[in-house]
Amino acid sequence: MDLTFRIFHYSKPKGWNFTLSEKISYYCLFTALVIAFIFFILEKYFSIKYSPLILIILIFGNLVGMTLRFREFENLNGFFEGKISFEKDAFIINNKKYLHNLISKLVINYNDYYGSKTNNYKYGPSYTNGVSNKISFYYENKFLEYQFEINNSSEIDKLDFYLIDIICNEKIPYQRSNLDLIPRELTDFPDCEKFIIKLIKDKQINQIEGLLIIGYKTDKKVKEIKEKYNLL
Repeated sequence: MDLTFRIFHYSKPKGWNFTLSEKISYYCLFTALVIAFIFFILEKYFSIKYSPLILIILIFGNLVGMTLRFREFENLNGFFEGKISFEKDAFIINNKKYLHNLISKLVINYNDYYGSKTNNYKYGPSYTNGVSNKISFYYENKFLEYQFEINNSSEIDKLDFYLIDIICNEKIPYQRSNLDLIPRELTDFPDCEKFIIKLIKDKQINQIEGLLIIGYKTDKKVKEIKEKYNLL
């Protein structure tokens, strides 16, 4: 399983590095508002008439910006340096090995990939560059945090099953928070189910909570799983 990604470093605040569509839309809209206010003052207090042509042009410019956004990607606002690899027994970061069994307080978010949709509905670019993914953890009492790039959705699927492997096969020391890293739609996967049942039997997690994590909500399903695994 090839799971190697480029590490991304932010160098500019995202909100102040506008794309072309944002510049056109925001500047035209702001200028139109200022000019409209000036024209209002001139007409109200000095009885000076004005042509609305310039306002029409600016509003048209705003519409052009809104159209450009449909084919536009976010600005990177940073640079790539280093790599992170998710290996069978460790994370390899910039050629340094971080063994799973020495890792604690793992947090990972990886839902962004190149070409995925942004949450911009009226203004701003429609697509992301796939760099808003983050991993952090403690290793030998040292806190580490990295941003990394994902190129396509298939790599997200691979990461899903990678996490199931290291968490449910206890390659990484158990912490309750680790269960929250497993996508909810995969918690009924055989490895997940067996691991959570083990936690229930070892009294490391409440039975009701464990069964809900797996996805058993009805009395019938709960009864079936209790019989299957001989749960009290």
